[in-house]
Amino acid sequence: MKKILLFLFVAVIAASCSKKNPKIILTLKADSEIPVDISDNLQEIRLEPNAEGKYEYEFKNNDYLISWLFIGNWPFQFYVEKDHDLEVTVEIGLDEKGNINLVNLASISPYYEKTNQYLFKYGRSTSLISSNEDFAMKEMDFYKNGQKIIKNFQANLEKQDLPVNFKTLEKEKIKHDILGPLSDHELGYKYLNKIKFEDYQISEEYKDLLISNFTDSEIVTGIMHNYWMSLSIFLEKALKIQGETIEENFQLRVEQCKKMFKNPKLLERIIFCEFVHYLSYDISKPTEEILNLTKVIKNKDLKKRLNNLLDQKNKIKKGKKAFNFTCKDINGKEYKLSDFKGKVVVIDLWATWCKPCMEVLPYFIEKQKQYSTRPVHFITLSVDKNEEAWKKKVKKMGLDKNSFIAIGSNNIMKAFGLSGIPATIIIDKDGHILDGHAKKANDPLFDTELNSYLQ
Repeated sequence: MKKILLFLFVAVIAASCSKKNPKIILTLKADSEIPVDISDNLQEIRLEPNAEGKYEYEFKNNDYLISWLFIGNWPFQFYVEKDHDLEVTVEIGLDEKGNINLVNLASISPYYEKTNQYLFKYGRSTSLISSNEDFAMKEMDFYKNGQKIIKNFQANLEKQDLPVNFKTLEKEKIKHDILGPLSDHELGYKYLNKIKFEDYQISEEYKDLLISNFTDSEIVTGIMHNYWMSLSIFLEKALKIQGETIEENFQLRVEQCKKMFKNPKLLERIIFCEFVHYLSYDISKPTEEILNLTKVIKNKDLKKRLNNLLDQKNKIKKGKKAFNFTCKDINGKEYKLSDFKGKVVVIDLWATWCKPCMEVLPYFIEKQKQYSTRPVHFITLSVDKNEEAWKKKVKKMGLDKNSFIAIGSNNIMKAFGLSGIPATIIIDKDGHILDGHAKKANDPLFDTELNSYLQ
């Protein structure tokens, strides 16, 4: 009997100590389809609506954190902590061009109302120095001005009736948001004071002062997106770390971070963010030397995500057989990628709600005309889920020819390892990938790349 009671006691204690990972559950009210991405340790993850039309994401690595949602072209900061899911309804208004011009927090979980209303009001303003003219100050005056801004924001924070955990994170976020522009002082100072680039650089004393301001503690893993963005500016602008290749640049940045940070849990998050940033470039496959630098990452979730990122990269490796997707034209006739064999295929992935896509599309249409006598197919492939919106846009732009909508757009995005659009993919005449991250039609190097494949 004693053993049973002891077992029950231990089970109750274990259950009470176990904490549930927080989720954000978003309901989006908008007149048209809008993409939703979430930032988790810098990695931007595209969310898809569930059967109820809601967007859900679970955070696994922090007891409490402040992160970002990207609703179309509108960034939205939010706060979550373990044992409490955040349910939020956001109303979106669009102008005639499809840009967001109205955002309203229609409802928030009562537990999070104060914290997230605070972020909605103040969250994006701390990334700014008072005015651009402040950059004309001498470095130490500029630094003192930045510290004054930090104190003012933190003083306002202290007046608010908000949870201690949130205030702790927000104080760190305020400090590190200001470290970004403080790190970029040199360029603004030269420009505003009309000083030649070679005649001025920030002092070693100023650099050391900035380094001392970066918190070396696990606490800042709860603001990883903001923290890394400021750190990245510091490495690039203040320390001027710039390798001759993408690989060398990654190595130099990691080496500097190892010197700056001794907390192992923070360091592995920073290196994970650096690796996500590194993979965003057009690279075929990381070298063993690069992969060895990621071995400092011990967190199981981060390791799993790192491997998934590598798998995605491998999907678009040059020479691999391309995913034989299915699509249909405006009349409903279905095609497969294999139906276009015999010629090089250039695919422009887009959607009606994607503003950057609208900037690329006219150039793509011109390229289609320019190469009409060459052995190449130009295909605009929409990943819209709203077929009627796609048809309407296609007719309006006169894209009836060689314009298709994907059947199973999620499968296409995953198969090509894509997290966002616009994207351009070039396939050879036998259906193998030539470039999974090709230059877009509005890039000056587009013709050079395409012609290299048509020779």
